[in-house]
Amino acid sequence: MTESAAFTQRFFASVARHDGWLFDRVAALRRPVLSRLMIGATRSGDLGTYVLVAILGTCLRGDAQVALLAMAVAAAMASGAGWIPKRLIARPRPTKASTARAALLDHPDAYSFPSSHTAAATAAALALAAHCPDAAPVALTWAALVGISRVYVGAHYPLDVVMGGLLGVAIDHLLASRRDIVVGWLTF
Repeated sequence: MTESAAFTQRFFASVARHDGWLFDRVAALRRPVLSRLMIGATRSGDLGTYVLVAILGTCLRGDAQVALLAMAVAAAMASGAGWIPKRLIARPRPTKASTARAALLDHPDAYSFPSSHTAAATAAALALAAHCPDAAPVALTWAALVGISRVYVGAHYPLDVVMGGLLGVAIDHLLASRRDIVVGWLTF
């Protein structure tokens, strides 16, 4: 093994150890009331939310329609974009990597990196903020809560959530100059 490869391997092993340590610290905070809140936050980032947003968007007209459809498109793109690295990296979920860790919810698949829930929530929140700046603080707080909840419920390591958030930002950036075209195509 080359010196460079050995350094890279040690670096990633160190990151993984720290990520696991931080995951365990978050899991130690679990309390019944907080667990219900975090499960609700995680569920608010499920596919059904974005389907509902898309349906509402098709029922409304004007700025509300554009904002809701932009959210749905951004969430779908971010979630889909997260699928590829999940399969390539194939990082097991924290609760699968250690029998000492318990999940509060069933996982949608076996892999954790990056967090598609966080990517979708971040992209959706940024899309809403672009169309309705007054909603930005609430939308971005919600996206952050979805990300934090993913660690709390045992679905992701903190780094998975950070990278999911960055993926959501990247998707929003990609869509920003094309948002009117994409949403215009969907509005009727």
